[in-house]
Amino acid sequence: MYVEISDRKVAIELQRSYQHLRDFVRRQDRYERSGVECYWLVRHEVGRTLGKAIMTKRWKEEFDRKNPPPGHMINTWPVFYFGMLMPERDPNVVTPGLPLNHFELLAHIYHNDLHWNGMQWAVKREG
Repeated sequence: MYVEISDRKVAIELQRSYQHLRDFVRRQDRYERSGVECYWLVRHEVGRTLGKAIMTKRWKEEFDRKNPPPGHMINTWPVFYFGMLMPERDPNVVTPGLPLNHFELLAHIYHNDLHWNGMQWAVKREG
């Protein structure tokens, strides 16, 4: 889904099938080069695999295979937002550390509230 909100270009990708982490990164980079914000909604199975791949990468590269500081969600990262779309649940979009229903997620995207707070994706700004 693609929308323009004032001067923002926003895409929400629904990814049903598995793709490698590098493919998510490659596609995200393409969106960025085009000036488009992209948010990913994935099936539960895809999200579990994606979260594990991100966790392994961050654990090795950012945390030198040591425990991260308290509060860090290492199965998600600042490169791109992803949430697992789970229609049978409430809330039905599960992001590590940030469960929302789809209307809340869309509102936060619309109002440009969704951001990386240094440890995980969040909707409330500190300060």
